[in-house]
Amino acid sequence: MKKWLETLALITLVIILRLLVNFFFPEIPYWGRFLLTVILGVLVIVSLYFMNRKIRR
Repeated sequence: MKKWLETLALITLVIILRLLVNFFFPEIPYWGRFLLTVILGVLVIVSLYFMNRKIRR
């Protein structure tokens, strides 16, 4: 995949995750929402990586 497309996909992922975290957890302080967004982002990227590996086999 082209580098700019990967960058665009990551930026879109961050925006969507941030909006979802803000919507579902509005009572959590800022740093908690930030950490939750980072953790969810890492989990999504890792799960996509492993799904891609299984598909190639």
